[in-house]
Amino acid sequence: MYTTFTMEHHHFDQSVMILNSCGNQILSNCTPDEYSWVISVLKDAILATDLAVYFRKRGGFFSMVKSKQCDLNREEVREQVRGMMMTVCDIAAITKPWPIQKQVAELVAGEFFEQGDIEK
Repeated sequence: MYTTFTMEHHHFDQSVMILNSCGNQILSNCTPDEYSWVISVLKDAILATDLAVYFRKRGGFFSMVKSKQCDLNREEVREQVRGMMMTVCDIAAITKPWPIQKQVAELVAGEFFEQGDIEK
């Protein structure tokens, strides 16, 4: 199905499915151009969480920051910063102390099963 970034493509597809499902259509008032732009940003952000992408782009990011060329008015800079932030958030989830990580996992699992019971 996917040749690269298998999990990230799956996460993107699931995100779009959720955004298009009943009650979650928060983008329904967007124009077609706005919708396409948001979906494109979402896809780029999710695909950026692949560590191969991170390692490929981190050198350019560090150079940009070191040279103080981090102009957030430029879309390519915002995209680069967004990608780095997504990777940080993705990795940070596993750095929490075990009791907190366990509690979060239990809450997410509980919410998942409650939703399943509601949908029966």
